Amino acid sequence: MIMVLMMNNLLAMVTTMTKIYVTTIKTWYVYLLKCSDISYYTGITTDLKRRLTEHNSSAKGAKYTRSRRPVELLCFFSVSSRSEACKEELKIKKMKRDDKPIYVLSKGDKNG
Repeated sequence: MIMVLMMNNLLAMVTTMTKIYVTTIKTWYVYLLKCSDISYYTGITTDLKRRLTEHNSSAKGAKYTRSRRPVELLCFFSVSSRSEACKEELKIKKMKRDDKPIYVLSKGDKNG
């Protein structure tokens, strides 16, 4: 018998007959950046603050954004899995430029 308990949306406890497993449930974010050349960059992350810092001041930022600094967070929304985040990111990258912020804002948690 397997039982799954949700605790504060942060932990999931899975129990079997002999062992208890506790794991962190990550929230994934799909975000849209506005670059200094007025272009957009779409990405995914589990930590928006860290990722924005990387884009603006680290070699860990995407190659695209490194030559277009500074970047600003335009908008974002959260999803429950990396798979869902990747699908949304691809959908946004295929959109026309003007449709991207409208779509992300319509799905969004809040503006950046």
